[in-house]
Amino acid sequence: VGLVNSSWGGSQVEGWISKEAMESSDELRDYAKTIPNSWEEASKRLDDQLKKHAFGRSDVVITAQEEARYPELNYDFSKWHQGYSPGAWDWQGFWAYRGQGYSAKKIEVSASMAAQPTTLGLGENDSFNQVYINGKLIFEGVTKGKRELIVAANTWKTGTNVLMLKYGVTSEPSWFGLGIYGPAEDLFLKTKDEKQNLGGDGWYLMPALAEKYEFARLNNNIGTSIYNAMIAPIVPFTLRGTIWYQGETNANRAYQYQKTFPLLINDWRQRWNDEFPFYYVQLTCFGSNKSANEGSNWAELREAQTKTLSLPKTGMAVITDIGNPADIHPTNKQDVGKRLAAIALVKDYGQKMLFESPMYESVKMEGNRAIVSFKNAPNGLVAKDKFGYLRGFEIAGEDKIFRYAQAQIIGSSVLVSHPDVAKPASVRYAWSNSPDDANLFSAEGLPANSFRSDNWKGTTEETKFK
Repeated sequence: VGLVNSSWGGSQVEGWISKEAMESSDELRDYAKTIPNSWEEASKRLDDQLKKHAFGRSDVVITAQEEARYPELNYDFSKWHQGYSPGAWDWQGFWAYRGQGYSAKKIEVSASMAAQPTTLGLGENDSFNQVYINGKLIFEGVTKGKRELIVAANTWKTGTNVLMLKYGVTSEPSWFGLGIYGPAEDLFLKTKDEKQNLGGDGWYLMPALAEKYEFARLNNNIGTSIYNAMIAPIVPFTLRGTIWYQGETNANRAYQYQKTFPLLINDWRQRWNDEFPFYYVQLTCFGSNKSANEGSNWAELREAQTKTLSLPKTGMAVITDIGNPADIHPTNKQDVGKRLAAIALVKDYGQKMLFESPMYESVKMEGNRAIVSFKNAPNGLVAKDKFGYLRGFEIAGEDKIFRYAQAQIIGSSVLVSHPDVAKPASVRYAWSNSPDDANLFSAEGLPANSFRSDNWKGTTEETKFK
């Protein structure tokens, strides 16, 4: 077996598409006409996008005097970007930004914890940091490796506190940009008797735009650039097929991915003049497991990947069961490879096995319940739960308010209901960035694909590549 590896971590799909394909697409034609001609022009676009993301407009001017107020007690940071930590800011709307910045989090502290010395774990960030608690500077300096600060008794108050960090420019690794790296469990507040985890959602982020900053010159800032450098030179090597593992960076444009991902596949097949097999990996779990009412760009990206199966000679490995909500780079790659291999072994080498995950087929509303039918489950469905409970389903009526549902397996169908939904209008399953509680599988052990039975407006429909 010979492998040609052409890959770029964190890349966006538009970088892998040729200019000719973009010019043929209603989605990307306008971009193809205005591709940046220089790094300076590319940086100006990124600057405009960053300011729109942070402030809603690109002509904003932030003064040093205004930024100096950020750490003050009672400063209102509620309009800052709501993000997560640990994690690079590149993936949270501040792509390629290299400069200083602030992050803040509200923390509830008990009376007993406030009265004792505490240990504050802040993960890893090797830049010059300042740490404020309720407007008071409690640390400044550079710390190599995991940071654990000792906070004096009565620094925290009983009730709601504000933790604010100011980051300098990261130097090791410089490619990481702003943010805290390391596992989520490295962010915590503890005493000898109590411990509170601080990793995950609930962090507010703001770049320091009054300070000097720049944008990293990454090829995937610009559409077509990776295609030109890393795909065009290998056309027309003879290919048996292609494996694709990407999508995280396009999650904020998931709805557009319904057009751009098939465009890429058709583009490459046209360049090779060969309708070769194209198999890909669906997004796994990462981030928070929120209700469908809050929307999920990762779920919408998975939906776009599922819809791409309408193209001939495509296949998709579902891996929501083997990810890590706290690590965008989960370590279990072997099972991913096995699921991709199973697709090829059946479709291209004639072996006999069940290789496809259970897929939503249809829903039938009967009174106050919904009956969801699945394909690719000839031997039935199972719930991977020691008590036999099926989780991950939500149901909504015409009010479009989703409720966590009761679900029961009947052969290759699932009966879904909720006592407060008298007339169901939609069912969703695993509709979250990190549906780590979803536990519906085929009898052969493959995870059911996420789905929604409605076509209600999602969270990413208005976001386009620029």
